[in-house]
Amino acid sequence: MKKNAMRNALALCVLAAIYIYMRTKSWSDLDRQFNAFYQQEKQEEALATAKKQLKAAQDIPFLNKYYVPPSLNHQGMIYQLRGEYPQAEVYYQQALKTAEAALGAESIKLVTVLENLARFYRETGNPGEADKFLRRADRIRAMKR
Repeated sequence: MKKNAMRNALALCVLAAIYIYMRTKSWSDLDRQFNAFYQQEKQEEALATAKKQLKAAQDIPFLNKYYVPPSLNHQGMIYQLRGEYPQAEVYYQQALKTAEAALGAESIKLVTVLENLARFYRETGNPGEADKFLRRADRIRAMKR
């Protein structure tokens, strides 16, 4: 009886690992697609892919906290590129808040979002905010060396 329970538990763990792997692979495929569309300046395709990527990130069990922030960041990038600044700011701020909650306020993974926020604020005429985010990104980068 104990042997069967252990075998069933092991099978369940293997199935869960396969499921999570397939979900993260799907997210990674969407990440590559997003980057390709972004590089080609195909804004509509990039935005549609970023939205799919966010949905895929939210559906990854246990690990979604690592995948949601970059997905939000990608949407901010597209809205900024399109000049839709209020939406861009919302997505960048959500990406930052989600990443801080999941990874901590000093995580190296925050640097990309911080730098994007700095570019955003510089582009929208707020150099003080831009400098604040750049200083924070530099401080985190220096701590991780």
